[in-house]
Amino acid sequence: MSVYARVLRQMRIVHGAMLAYSILILFIAEKITNNRTSEPTQDLLIGLIIPAVLATAVSLIAAKKARDCQSGFQANDSDFAARMKFTLPLVFSFVAAEAVVLFGFVERFMGATAAWAGSLYAAGIMLFLIARPRELEN
Repeated sequence: MSVYARVLRQMRIVHGAMLAYSILILFIAEKITNNRTSEPTQDLLIGLIIPAVLATAVSLIAAKKARDCQSGFQANDSDFAARMKFTLPLVFSFVAAEAVVLFGFVERFMGATAAWAGSLYAAGIMLFLIARPRELEN
């Protein structure tokens, strides 16, 4: 197995673990908060939606950066710098997607409805699906 294949496998494991954690967070929040119906305040919107939008942008940019560097790493998988140019943005993308889910978690505990927090849960999970590690298309 090449270094590239091993690293791609490791990134898939990290991706799966973080995605599973995000889904677990969603269920924990909904189980604990159970039927809150208040609308979030304006401060809550500004305090959590703006950072969530920024984290979404970071996740998308980092995922694109990782994809751009993936072919260079695949061509020369013994180059440590090429490996880091591929893996670091990918992990950064996962972390930013996780942050969006956690913003939904915090929103839910601060009194937001399930539908309101669900939009952030859905956005975070969609970011995970967009950033998933995959083989290069020929």
